[in-house]
Amino acid sequence: MEEAAAAMVASLPDDVLLEILFRLKDVPAVLFRCATACKRCRSLIVEPAFLRRCWPDQDASSSFVGFFSQELLHTGSLPCFTPTPRSVLGPGRRALSSFMTAAPAGLFDRAVPLASRHSLLLVRLDSHTTPSYRNATILDLAICNLLTGAWHILPLLKVKLFGSDFDDESSWNCYAILTGKDCRSNEELVLPSNPSFFKVVIISPHRNDEMKCTLHTFSSDEASWRARTHCFDGIVQRLRNYGSSCRAVVHHGTAHWLFCNYGELCLSVLNLNMRTGYISLTKVPFGIDGMYCYNRGHLFLTPAVNGVLSLLWMQKEGTQLEIWEQQVKQPNKDGGSEWVCTRTIDLKQLGKRENERRELFILGDKCGRLLVNDTSQNMYTVDIQTGMMEAVVDWPRMGYIIPRETVPFEVEWPAIFASRLDNRYS
Repeated sequence: MEEAAAAMVASLPDDVLLEILFRLKDVPAVLFRCATACKRCRSLIVEPAFLRRCWPDQDASSSFVGFFSQELLHTGSLPCFTPTPRSVLGPGRRALSSFMTAAPAGLFDRAVPLASRHSLLLVRLDSHTTPSYRNATILDLAICNLLTGAWHILPLLKVKLFGSDFDDESSWNCYAILTGKDCRSNEELVLPSNPSFFKVVIISPHRNDEMKCTLHTFSSDEASWRARTHCFDGIVQRLRNYGSSCRAVVHHGTAHWLFCNYGELCLSVLNLNMRTGYISLTKVPFGIDGMYCYNRGHLFLTPAVNGVLSLLWMQKEGTQLEIWEQQVKQPNKDGGSEWVCTRTIDLKQLGKRENERRELFILGDKCGRLLVNDTSQNMYTVDIQTGMMEAVVDWPRMGYIIPRETVPFEVEWPAIFASRLDNRYS
């Protein structure tokens, strides 16, 4: 039977076989198994034109595969990866260094995950003050590609501080990673010549002057950081990042961060267009809930499954999730965008006893799924469409968890295919 099937496949012309394979694009795991079946299928599937046809939208081709956090050990903390249920990267928690097998021993042992974009992870290797820069912090950062095992150590970055006390800069710096696809213009129909291109963006507010911020950018094709010190003039009005907003939502070439806007006593979205450099501020229909908003994840910014920039609001009782979508074509009286609650989803909580009070907090979001934890320190993924919850096993119990300490990680199916199949038939 297997020989007959193989003979039938061998008799099909390439264009017919490609049409059959194309119909499997909605079940990437099956398509991957087909790619491992024979050398011919593999060569057809990994062809860039076929992969672009399957997934023309880069976000639609991604899969939420796990998250990075710090595992507390008696010798300190260790950055580790915890997979989501049925992750394509396999089961079992493991150290970041297990992905970077060629790196010098100990290089990533104390790295702090800061942000991710597809297969790229931004980490802080070290941060310190020096006698010559008492009012500044020196950041030692690196970009890791988890699929290829490659890494890129960035030039040291001096971030100015106006205050005597130094604390964890991830609580006030804002980060974004962008790929070549994010940075290309709408007119460009081809990818950059360097597929490993990336850009890192950091927004650093001045500690004792909340009206001032500096935009730091680094591109992999340049040798040093660039800084823009007056680009926020007239926009920033006493902003401080909200919850997990130290990590940007990257959507259609624009990076978005959610901020507490104390100048107008509201929450606002800061938008940075990476193609033009244009910066804007958009109000959202939620007030500031005191210090509660810094650490707890009841409100979360996301590109929703329909591609519209959205806000997810988790009720404090943890029973319902509201989805508020930005109405770009319907400006409000202030000239900004209206936000409308388009859906309310009942969460199907696991293991909850009758009359038990359980609060859920959003820690991150990727590919239409949320990462949440509850007051009992259990971890779950939530399908935004259905409200179905799945328990995450083997995650490092760290006690009290705040969103900025957890970095969700996604990978693109084309990147998985290329990295897993390139050497299979060599």
